[in-house]
Amino acid sequence: MSADLKHTPGDWRMGRTSTRESALVGPSGSVIAYAAWDGGSGCHLAIPNEADERLIVAAPELLEALTDAMEALAMCRPQTGHGARCQSDAMLKARAAIAKAGA
Repeated sequence: MSADLKHTPGDWRMGRTSTRESALVGPSGSVIAYAAWDGGSGCHLAIPNEADERLIVAAPELLEALTDAMEALAMCRPQTGHGARCQSDAMLKARAAIAKAGA
């Protein structure tokens, strides 16, 4: 499934380029999104990659869906063996992503 993704792969991080500018950058340092404040009430945002823009716009719904999926997984009876390890690994990754989002 991940081979079909068109967005910039993670880890994304925020970086302040000046007191009025910030950038969201990918692991290679490439700019994913750039925001500049004009000193008044205006903010200019640029997201060069359309797939990154769609992912950013979908983030609130993705977080909600992941939280709901975590609740559903938590109600499932843990299986034994490989199935239990997969469920546990998925839940650990989901918890880490939810925590990273500050939720």
